[in-house]
Order: sequence, then structure tokens, then C-alpha cells
Amino acid sequence: MYETMMASYKKKLGDKKFQENELKINFWCGLVAGSISAAVTNPLECITVNKQVNANFSTLNFIKKEGLWNFCMKGIGPRVAYNGCQSIIFFTLVLEIGKLFNVELGDD
Repeated sequence: MYETMMASYKKKLGDKKFQENELKINFWCGLVAGSISAAVTNPLECITVNKQVNANFSTLNFIKKEGLWNFCMKGIGPRVAYNGCQSIIFFTLVLEIGKLFNVELGDD
């Protein structure tokens, strides 16, 4: 998702304008990609955490008890915020370290 967003901005803005705003674009693409991936995988995280806490955990019983909405949305706010910030840091470091070694993140 990150690479697709970066490529679309590069195509839309052109090389010169893209390079002028690369850090800002990288910031937003990392934030969006990290936040969306955290939101989509949140139910899996909910299962994982509950299995670690309770050895007799049953996903079906949990959904019956908490409801499908809580199963998907429980703890989503902090997880999206944390993963969004983590993605910003990760992709910024990858971008800057790649520049040191003259390597681009994309396939082109």
C-alpha cells in the first residue's frame, strides 16, 4: 500500500516536485498505510491477546459474549495510533538510509 501510494504521488506530481516534497509525502503515506493495516488486522490482534491471557479462550464464545462489533473494534484506537506512528518512523528511516546507499524503495 505504501509503495503504491508513493508511486502514484510520484506519477501525479512529477519527479522534481515529488523530490521537493518527498519527506512530507513519505510521512503521510506511512501514516495512512500503517493505520489502515492496523485497523484491518485488529480482530486478529484481539484473538492473539486473549489467547495469551486465557489458555481456554474460544473465539466463538468471545464473539457471542462481546458481540461482533467489539470483536472487531476493541482496542482499535491505540493500535491504529501506535502502528501509524511506527510506520512513519520505519518508512522515513528506510527512505533516508536508502538515500545513503543510493537505493530506492520501489521496484522501478
